Amino acid sequence: MRAQTIYKKAYVFDFDETLVRTTAKIHIYRNGAHYKSLSAKEYNFYTPKKGDKFDFSEFNDGQRILDAKKYTMWPVIHSINKAVREDKSTSDIYILTSRSSIVKSYIYEFLKRNGIDIDINNIITIGDDNGKLNISNEKRKKLINLTHKYDEILFFDDDPKNINLAKSIPGIKTRLVETLNEKFKEDSDPIEDMGIGTAYIRKLDYEKMHNSATYADVRNIILSRIKKYPIRFPENEEKAEAISRLVYFVLRDNSLKKYLKYSISNLKALTRQVKYHILSDIDEEDMKIAVSILKMYGIEK
Repeated sequence: MRAQTIYKKAYVFDFDETLVRTTAKIHIYRNGAHYKSLSAKEYNFYTPKKGDKFDFSEFNDGQRILDAKKYTMWPVIHSINKAVREDKSTSDIYILTSRSSIVKSYIYEFLKRNGIDIDINNIITIGDDNGKLNISNEKRKKLINLTHKYDEILFFDDDPKNINLAKSIPGIKTRLVETLNEKFKEDSDPIEDMGIGTAYIRKLDYEKMHNSATYADVRNIILSRIKKYPIRFPENEEKAEAISRLVYFVLRDNSLKKYLKYSISNLKALTRQVKYHILSDIDEEDMKIAVSILKMYGIEK
């Protein structure tokens, strides 16, 4: 029997304006006088002028981190962490921030106080204390390093420049925070994909299946999803396609789930209902595989 390869996945979150908001400001001085103060978000879109001097000292204030307010992506990291705790996911969580290593322990403490369990070494700090680093390039380097350890990485950030550079890295999926404000809920049901709930994943995959040209395409959509789970398709292509048809039909019409029992009579009844003779070749072992896949999509028999 071949050993099963473990699919390794990581979620990487920016800190400021992604997971939290703090009162810290970047103070800009020009010609020896205070010019303006910017939040982390505002600084993302600021174009430095000749002679600008930057004061990032408030971002090295640990107490401001401990007093931070949870922000847009907090429900996502909470859901993923909950899935890991409950052994529903084997993913790793990282923080990738432009802050200095001086405050790494405060970030770790804030996460711990709020129920997020990650290794302190998974908090990656760029250390831009003077505004001279190209943060997007530095984050890209760190993400490239992580791709050597993981099959897939999902990166969340509020700065379009960071997202655009990260997109060019094979194995990296990106999510710009501002486009996700309405999608994630605190009570979402986390599964091993994007931490956004079985209902969303089911809808996403069903739409792909429904728009597919062939059932071979449907099979490939399912295969792409289940490679993250201990579910194995039969190597026989006809059987694999038949299972894919069955999954598609039940996703299309939930009333068919009543036939998801391991009996020949139910298999025959289901075949009559969907009017596809190819389902008549499915045996009870194939049905068990289909049931496991549907359970992954949140449909119980």
